[in-house]
Amino acid sequence: MAPEKTNQGVAVIKTIRLPKKVVQSIEKIAFMENKKFNNIVNEELIKFVNYVYKLRKTSGNEIIISSRFFSLFIDLLNDDLNKIKELFYNYGKQWGKEYLILWNSNENKLNINFKSFINLITVTSNYSNLFKLNIEYEDNDNTLTLILHHNYNIKYSAALAGYYLGILEHVKSVEKISDIKVDVAENSVIFTISFLFKET
Repeated sequence: MAPEKTNQGVAVIKTIRLPKKVVQSIEKIAFMENKKFNNIVNEELIKFVNYVYKLRKTSGNEIIISSRFFSLFIDLLNDDLNKIKELFYNYGKQWGKEYLILWNSNENKLNINFKSFINLITVTSNYSNLFKLNIEYEDNDNTLTLILHHNYNIKYSAALAGYYLGILEHVKSVEKISDIKVDVAENSVIFTISFLFKET
């Protein structure tokens, strides 16, 4: 039998044992959400490998809370957006290199670059529910726009802006980035990143 191909690559058959109650619960969820049992299991395992496990490597166990509870913490942030941005910028700069290395797809994990940053922010968007990411490329290939959408408030936008600016400091030292502009709005953050023209 030929190996089955999926959007994650070639699939292999692996037998695992699951508790009966877990199987029954997954079957019930699959029915309610009109999904296949196998797809639900695959989605959760892929999330664990690509995101959860790596978080645990850096921060210990992850914390899962509802978005309503999370919004309460955001409301407790300082009303001064510049102070929020500065605070989270420092965190991004402090932790950023470790995260860039973890989500680096280069063979040499220490060789971080802008692609490492894109991998990090894309995986975070896909699995964390902290924001949704859109990436837009300009015609000249020297300007990139990252749009982060979320359901919270402008304080959270300021936090995201500062945090990812801090992480980008580690990329600016190895990439030819000429300018980074950030627009902060109530439910979005827009990064416009310009690169120096490549010599032809």
